[in-house]
Amino acid sequence: MTTKRTPMDIAAVARIMSAAAKRPGSKTAQDGFGRRTQSAGDKNTERRLLDGFEAYFGPSAKR
Repeated sequence: MTTKRTPMDIAAVARIMSAAAKRPGSKTAQDGFGRRTQSAGDKNTERRLLDGFEAYFGPSAKR
């Protein structure tokens, strides 16, 4: 059985953070999952931006 993996993005982070804020007693809010998703979303967004930049300008233009 194969599972589909979707990288965390800003929209997913917003949904998780919103759910945690609405239910502060929930497991998601209590265990800090929202903070970890924020970090993952930031990293994935940066990767997508850099990949797009490189695709447009070429690999030599990367930082």
